[in-house]
Parts: sequence; structure tokens; C-alpha cells
Amino acid sequence: MQRNDSGIRGVQFIIQSTVKSNVNALIEMKLEKHGNLRKESVYFWREIQDGTLKFDRKDHEVVALKQLSKAEMIQFFYEHIKAGVP
Repeated sequence: MQRNDSGIRGVQFIIQSTVKSNVNALIEMKLEKHGNLRKESVYFWREIQDGTLKFDRKDHEVVALKQLSKAEMIQFFYEHIKAGVP
């Protein structure tokens, strides 16, 4: 998950399992339609407030999730997240 707390950008990972079906469940969740107009407007207003304006974000995330491998996640962690990394 991408975070933006008071202008400080961050990333949050929740690792629940190494089972591929969890990735598929996340993809299905991202492809779900907004439950109501309020949820949809919150989604779009967040893009506006963050200044990203990527209104098709979920579609791009689904494509990335389908291509992502466990090895790539581990490599990203060691290169960018692990303590001591510049």
C-alpha cells in the first residue's frame, strides 16, 4: 500500500502468505466495482488530493500484480526497504 502521511511518502507491506491464491484474491478485490457513489468519489478525490490523477490506478496495479514474482519482491526489499539502504 502506498502511504502519504502529512506529505511524507511511504510504502506498507502486509505479508499474509506465500500462496499465489492470495495474489488472485487481491486482483479480484481491485477489479470489484465501487460499492456506492460515496466510495467511488472518495477514490477519485484521493487521486486529486494526492496530485497523482491516476484514475485508472487499479487497472495498472492488476497488470503489475499479474507479472510480479516472489523473487522480484525479495529483490525490491533488499534494494529499497531493508535497513541501511540509502
